[in-house]
Formats: sequence, structure tokens, C-alpha cells
Amino acid sequence: MTIAYKDSDKCTNTILDFIAGGVPGNPSGESRGDYNAVIGNANSQNDLGALAIDQIYELMDQLRAAGRPSTAVGRYQIIRSTLRTLQSRSNIAGSDKFTPVLQDHLALALLVGRDYPKWWTGAITDRQFAHNISLEWASLPDPENGGKSHYDGVGPNHASTTLDDVFAMLARARAAMPQAGTPAGATASAAAPGEVGHLSGAAMEKSTLEWIKDIQTILQSAGFYTGDIDGIFGQGSEDALNDLLDAARH
Repeated sequence: MTIAYKDSDKCTNTILDFIAGGVPGNPSGESRGDYNAVIGNANSQNDLGALAIDQIYELMDQLRAAGRPSTAVGRYQIIRSTLRTLQSRSNIAGSDKFTPVLQDHLALALLVGRDYPKWWTGAITDRQFAHNISLEWASLPDPENGGKSHYDGVGPNHASTTLDDVFAMLARARAAMPQAGTPAGATASAAAPGEVGHLSGAAMEKSTLEWIKDIQTILQSAGFYTGDIDGIFGQGSEDALNDLLDAARH
């Protein structure tokens, strides 16, 4: 990766900076804007950019062993199951470093998976896009949940900003769009939104998707799962199911 997507166009830059935090309207955000942040420590001095992806997974294991509520790391607080999905779909090697450039690339992939290109072209409204990205980042308010985090009440999750601030940010981002084209770095992904970060509902049979969502909901209610209820049976879902089975044996 040679491009810091966050700095490729002002529109994308505005949105990703707001999500990360450390900016007016959202000073906390996901990480206070810190690429080295880990869940429970937004001021971590550990240089995550010096760590390979395989080492990031080891760090995530340490966070879980220490009793942290999730495995979220980096500027955009990416959890293990999401990182594994992104790694597979973006052909990222385990030896690749978790640099700021890579973190920006992953965050843009997640935006694309939440219909960023459709918002960019006006195919969906600000409200729809705000809802979509609130499904990805728990610190964002969900307009379909009264302005609370979509995951409010699940562990420590809560919105760190308001819907008014989100809509004001989206207005600034739209005003900063280049006159033509698509989001920087998103051209290849725009043809198939959802294929990078999370599978779209149309990409799999609805019955399977809904069954996995039901399983994730049950695991979450039982306190074993802290990820997204997205119907993707990734590493986080597998670990949660194994934890439940281990608990049942004791």
C-alpha cells in the first residue's frame, strides 16, 4: 500500500477523521484519532504501525485475556473478525505492517462496504448512510435508534457524538467532494459495494444470513460475543461459540 487513502480526497478525509475522533464535533470518536489506540487505552504508546498483522492478532489475544470488552485496535478500532475478513478479501499478508496507511485503507474498505459509493453519487440519503456507518462503528449515533449507538447497552458501547454533528460532518464532506469521479481509492470496489468489508445480503442466501445473525444475537445476549450482528460467521463468532461450548462443559 503506497497511498494513505485518508489524504487522497478531502471528502473521504473528513469522514474518516470524524469517525476516528479528535476533531470538532467528535473529540472522542473511536480512538481520539490515534493510530496506536487499543480498546480501553486511546493513548497507548505501543507503535502498532511497527507490528505485523500476525502480531496484531497476538495483541488482540492479549486484550481478550486481560478482560477487555473487545479486541478493537487502531485508529478505527477494528476488531479481530473484521480484520480477518478484510485481510482475506484484500490479500493482505500476515507479515504486512499495521501502518497508518494500511489502517486508512481498511477503513475505506469498510466505508465502501457500507455503501459509501452510493452516498457519494446521491443514491442513498445522508440518513441512510449515517445508519449504515453506525452499524460499523459503535461510537457513531444511529438515526434508526433514536441517536444512540446501534450497539448501545452492549458492553461499554455508546455514541460519542450527536446526529446533528454527523449530518453537519456529511454536509462538509459533500461540499469537499471533487467535481467528478468516485471516492479516492474506492473505484475498484465501487462496482460491488460490500464485497470488501462485509458481504452484502444479496451475496448470500437470506436464510443463512438470518440464521447466523440469530446465533450472533444469542451469543451476544449471553455475553460471549461483542462484534457486529452482521450474519458473517468470522473468527469472532467462532471464538464466541467455542467460549460458550467451553463454559457448558464446566
